Amino acid sequence: MSYGNGNTPADQTLLDGVAALTARGGAVLNISQVVQGAVEVGAYAASQPLARAGAVAGADLTPEAATAKLLVLLSQGLRGEALHLQLATVQVGESS
Repeated sequence: MSYGNGNTPADQTLLDGVAALTARGGAVLNISQVVQGAVEVGAYAASQPLARAGAVAGADLTPEAATAKLLVLLSQGLRGEALHLQLATVQVGESS
């Protein structure tokens, strides 16, 4: 979970972990608990390293909706780019 609209600390261990997981076909869905707004990975300098590492913007998904979305898509066997694409696509109105 990030703060603001997708910003995280530029911690190299965190970024290396995100990059390693995405390189193996996994996905990191970046969400926030801001009251208004949505995650836009790469929109600000503080989130650009996370975008380069492969994180997917979770828009305005709640933590519960993000968990459900990940579980459904992973249960369908999606990995890699197919998973990233579906995570970034509104499936059933889960985000605005």
